[in-house]
Amino acid sequence: MNSITETAQRLEAIISVVDDVAIALSGGIDSLVLSAVCFSVSQKHSVKCTMFHAVSAAVPEQATARVNDCANRFGWNLKLVDANEFSDSNYRENPVDRCFYCKSALYGTIRSATSAVIVSGTNQDDLLEFRPGLKAAENFGVRHPFVEAGINKNMIRELAPLYGIAQYADLPGAPCLASRVETGISIEPEELKSINAIELLIAEKYSCKTVRCRLRNGKVEIEIDEKSLPEISSNIEKSESIQEEIRSLLATRFKGHPLDVTAYRTGSAFLQTAK
Repeated sequence: MNSITETAQRLEAIISVVDDVAIALSGGIDSLVLSAVCFSVSQKHSVKCTMFHAVSAAVPEQATARVNDCANRFGWNLKLVDANEFSDSNYRENPVDRCFYCKSALYGTIRSATSAVIVSGTNQDDLLEFRPGLKAAENFGVRHPFVEAGINKNMIRELAPLYGIAQYADLPGAPCLASRVETGISIEPEELKSINAIELLIAEKYSCKTVRCRLRNGKVEIEIDEKSLPEISSNIEKSESIQEEIRSLLATRFKGHPLDVTAYRTGSAFLQTAK
């Protein structure tokens, strides 16, 4: 028996003793694999399994498309919900702990719809980062099966083919679109849509692995993975047409900001020292 099979069995054993499980399904690789595992367990044991996906301006349309793809292919019991996070001024103001308010809205919405045990795709690697959303999870009694089973991001990617979603195994990290807005700059739904449109434009035009459009105080940054950066940076700097195309997609309050192209850095819009 290979190690990944043992990992799968360990994870399934944790889920199999839960009578009713509700998966917070974002559409990223972690929650997709968790959903696939939970569904597999539900076919073998008397476990009820429901996936909850929040449709929001902060969630890329392509993430929702992946969720619908898997739900249709496998017959998942999928519930699309509106977590209504934009009605919370604490979230909209984009403080250092914005994720706490976002996750509180999400888990509160799921809890209002079910009494099932809520589970998330949080993995061991996530515990090494500043994650205010984990406090919200604690408040709602959310469990993290990957953490309980000692599973990290690489192991999740190895699990994907075992559960029929090999095509998503190499899916790049895809945090919510609000993570692109620098701490302290208010979160606006239409601006998040602009961010996603710009990222899709550059990714499709240049076939780069990772692209982030960061809205900052005084400038807009396009972050590109280091391998692709030299060529893409040069192309954008030399092309007035692509610069104009990017600017045409920017929300009004950022149109006059300088446009920089730089290397991708995880969480670089997050300022922990901001007030």
